[in-house]
Amino acid sequence: MTVFRISRCLGLLLVAATLGAFVFADGPEKAPDKPASEKAATEKPAAGKLNVLMLGDDGHHRPPVMHRLVGAELRKNDIELTYTADVRDLNATNLKHYDCVLVYRDTGDLPAENEKALVGFIENGHGLVAVHCAS
Repeated sequence: MTVFRISRCLGLLLVAATLGAFVFADGPEKAPDKPASEKAATEKPAAGKLNVLMLGDDGHHRPPVMHRLVGAELRKNDIELTYTADVRDLNATNLKHYDCVLVYRDTGDLPAENEKALVGFIENGHGLVAVHCAS
């Protein structure tokens, strides 16, 4: 992965997050069709695309809405954004399908085994984007 692609990903995600903070979707929030771990196991990431795993929660910043708002626009720029609210999706088997993890979450704990997998992911040269409330 080139520095340009990582920079492009970070720039687009930060712009999307900033714009999305001011936009509220109409209607009820819809959960993704299936968890990221199931999606990764059944769908092969597209070649040439930047594959990003977005970790959210059910907090007041409404990460599922943000995913819905920016996902289609990011796809136009060859960035596939997969949403999960399940920290258990941060495991070595699942993370191998992604180039970057985007954290847009401010609740919950990160179990030691998932933290270890995320740290290993980053140490192996993959990206981490922590947006606004990622703590």
